[in-house]
Amino acid sequence: MALNINGRMKVKTLRADFKKEFGLTLRVYDGRSFANDDSTLAAIRKGDSKGGEFGPRKNTKVGNLEDKIMDMFGIKTQVAGSDDSYLCDNDLTLSGALEADQKKMEKKSKKSAKTVTVEFKFKAKGVQISSYEINEETQRLLEQNADDGFPRSPVEIFEENCHQYTLLTYGISASNDNLEKTVSIDGKEQPFAIADSELADFSVPGEPVVIDGEGGTIFYEQDALITERLMADSVLSAQLKGCILDVDGANEAFYNYIPGKSGPIAEGNAVIYEIIPYSTGTLRISFEADKDFKLQDVRLLKDDPDQPGVYESDWIQGATKYELSNHYYTEVLWEVMDSHPDSALDEDTIRGIIYKGERHDGELDFMGGNGWYQSFTRSDDGSKLIVSYVINGWLNDASEESSEESWDIDDLLLMDEDEEDLAQNPDTPASVLEKLADNEDEHVRNRVAGNPNTPASVLEKLAGDETVRWIVAENSSTPASVLEKLSEDEDEDVRREIAGNSSTPASVLEKLSEDEEDSVRCQIAGNSSTPVSLLEKLSEDEDEDVRRRVAENSSTPATVLEKLAADEDKYVRGEVAENSNTSVSVLEKLAKDEDEDVRDVVTDNPNYLK
Repeated sequence: MALNINGRMKVKTLRADFKKEFGLTLRVYDGRSFANDDSTLAAIRKGDSKGGEFGPRKNTKVGNLEDKIMDMFGIKTQVAGSDDSYLCDNDLTLSGALEADQKKMEKKSKKSAKTVTVEFKFKAKGVQISSYEINEETQRLLEQNADDGFPRSPVEIFEENCHQYTLLTYGISASNDNLEKTVSIDGKEQPFAIADSELADFSVPGEPVVIDGEGGTIFYEQDALITERLMADSVLSAQLKGCILDVDGANEAFYNYIPGKSGPIAEGNAVIYEIIPYSTGTLRISFEADKDFKLQDVRLLKDDPDQPGVYESDWIQGATKYELSNHYYTEVLWEVMDSHPDSALDEDTIRGIIYKGERHDGELDFMGGNGWYQSFTRSDDGSKLIVSYVINGWLNDASEESSEESWDIDDLLLMDEDEEDLAQNPDTPASVLEKLADNEDEHVRNRVAGNPNTPASVLEKLAGDETVRWIVAENSSTPASVLEKLSEDEDEDVRREIAGNSSTPASVLEKLSEDEEDSVRCQIAGNSSTPVSLLEKLSEDEDEDVRRRVAENSSTPATVLEKLAADEDKYVRGEVAENSNTSVSVLEKLAKDEDEDVRDVVTDNPNYLK
């Protein structure tokens, strides 16, 4: 069944259908983070996108597809390989990208015979912090944009014209008590422990270094330099299994990671910090390792806030050389930590993994990110960076007089630029969702209506909102009484969403199965919660699209599929051939079908005995 993308599709449905149709992965974003799977495209759209419906084809170019979705829905997407490990070339067609992917997977498979895939996962609540260094020209563009009444997003302006972007921290600390951590070796997941290098005992010259950690005690040979001690391959006694050693970035000269290491901020430039607290974040670090992989060969690389020098004169020299790092740790980090004491943010946060001399950086996925920006410019005497209320005003649609420095995210949750994300966030308090349900912006109310944690009383109220009631109708958390009431709505779109809702009572589905609109009956036919008796009834529907949806439904029994296997519509028979519930005997008949496409699909069914 050809894929048609429309605003009422849920993200998870779009991703699943895209994978089924083209064999590739479609990444869907909501701002900077991945979109909530249960949200519809309409609920996460940005700006004044026109909406509509379109069906990508195998000859559609990757870049054109991404541009089309952005144009129609204001949503950023990226086409990735079948295993979601890389991005496809924008100039390839979808069929060409799949062909390239198959070759890549074949090559990867051959390589995997000699290696194992290792993936570390660190999960916690945290705060990701980045910085944008912008020059005077970009500042002028921001000022002009503000004077013109903000025709463009200020964020777009400084991102496009950024002099230097620096990811300062992913925001997950190895020492956090609430950190969940696992390592997967060729798909087999297991916990592991971390030995903290900061607890190392170097007090006895000539004796082994003793490092205590949650996994026990590890002994390292004591050499002349701390770096060599921590990274020593020579171990006097056997290391404990399942324990890895963490290492500060500056303790290993080869990596020598310090945020903002590129040098002092240029004269006249300003710095904009982006602070994104998130309720759930997972830092993934994956790489290929030798077949004999051992955790003992791994080092956990952390951010290092320490500046060169011990005495004041050395500190000043180091602070100038690493001005961004110094400013971040002295002026920003501690304020954010005070505002978010329950997060995993700390001065030493996880950056990557070192395995046999190679560094592997992490990639953070997070949900519930509602961030803000704070800007700084150089003081008149040029000696330090100070808060810039002027730039804050250019960024936040606020005057210099009303702009205030604040690190309390609770005071910023209901700012205009955050309300849509907040309304969708499953961790947003019910009291805030109740307030957002009265927001004058339709997009905000849309997101509240689609939030799985929106209280029943709020959903009941929004069911009377003409512009968002169809999203209430698709929310699986909507009470049965509200769904029953909406099933009588005169709008076909509302009834269609009720018909496709997995929480809709069977009695309501039975009533809607008589609906005069084919699209409503189609949704019932595709609903995995539809009773078998209704699926049997709809398998005889006069509309072929309805019968197709019955044929592709994972809940359709083999007896109904057997009947549909003789349907006059080849697409119905094709869906039967693909359904995992179809019996072997029916597949054998379809393998001789008059239509070539049907015969081809049969060979891909796992039940078919080739």
